[in-house]
Amino acid sequence: MGTLSADSTAERAKAVSDVLAEIETVPGSIEELPVLTLRGQAESLWSRDVAGETFAAVRANPHNDLVRLFTWDQGALSFFNDAQLVKGAASGDSLELDISWAQPAYTENNNAFVISVDPVFFRIYGPMILFNAQQIHETDLVLLLCTDEDTARELVDIAEEYLGVLSKFNNQPKPSTVSYYAVDTPTWVTEMHTYYACARFLALSSLLEHYDSVYCIDADLLMRNDPAAFMKKTANLMLSVPRNEGSIGIVPWRRYMAGNLVANKSLLNTDLLEKLNQYISVGLKTPFAWTLDQNALSYVAEQTTPSGIEPLNAYARPTLVSKFMTRWERNYKKLNTGPAST
Repeated sequence: MGTLSADSTAERAKAVSDVLAEIETVPGSIEELPVLTLRGQAESLWSRDVAGETFAAVRANPHNDLVRLFTWDQGALSFFNDAQLVKGAASGDSLELDISWAQPAYTENNNAFVISVDPVFFRIYGPMILFNAQQIHETDLVLLLCTDEDTARELVDIAEEYLGVLSKFNNQPKPSTVSYYAVDTPTWVTEMHTYYACARFLALSSLLEHYDSVYCIDADLLMRNDPAAFMKKTANLMLSVPRNEGSIGIVPWRRYMAGNLVANKSLLNTDLLEKLNQYISVGLKTPFAWTLDQNALSYVAEQTTPSGIEPLNAYARPTLVSKFMTRWERNYKKLNTGPAST
């Protein structure tokens, strides 16, 4: 797309999308997919309404399953405009989290780390997550276990047993700051893994009733620095996530990244959480709605001027993405293919 970037003017972006619109392809053909996907990205810089119709054509293409095979373009299947959100919400399906069982810590801490996981990811990354919790006393850890009540109880029993052994091993007390919540998945959700990633955002309204600020993170992030300074510096941010600029930011589902999100209680005084939940609710009914969380954040960022989302880029995050985590997942899945691993 030439020199187009996330900060290009609407006029420049429209000029690029107009050129792409002139490319002739057969409706419903495989060749149509990349043209529509690129065109929608350019259109998203100047009109969500127009881009939404283009991405609807991507979803309607009989070969749209090819889009999900390419990581970069997967978000084309979960980009919606306002009219599509209204239509999708008309079904009446609700995404009020059904927390069937909970073991809360009830501490006096006013902030928390929040991680949502399915049973597999909890078994893979739980030991690392809980070890970090043992070292951090001034911040709670909220674990949203996306599973049924019985499975959640079993996982928590194992986790508590692990913490007991860890305490004996390193001569430090078991953490008293860990809260576990079992979160059921609505029957109408079509993309389970997307739901697991989005559950922490759907829980924000409830969490911010209790905490002054929360830091939502991916389960597989390494803690590279003491998070205390970061938590203090970001406590007054209403809503903040990392923002990609330049050419990467052209892609709406890459514009804002969902692995690190900071929010504080003042967010409850806005309608941004309602808009975020509505977007996620509609997207979870859509097949292959991957990067839905990032598309939802991009949508929310457009709802206020200036943006309701302050870029987190200026704050040194204590977490780190590690490619080594791929091996952790591979090793677990190689050895656990039965019912206990699901």
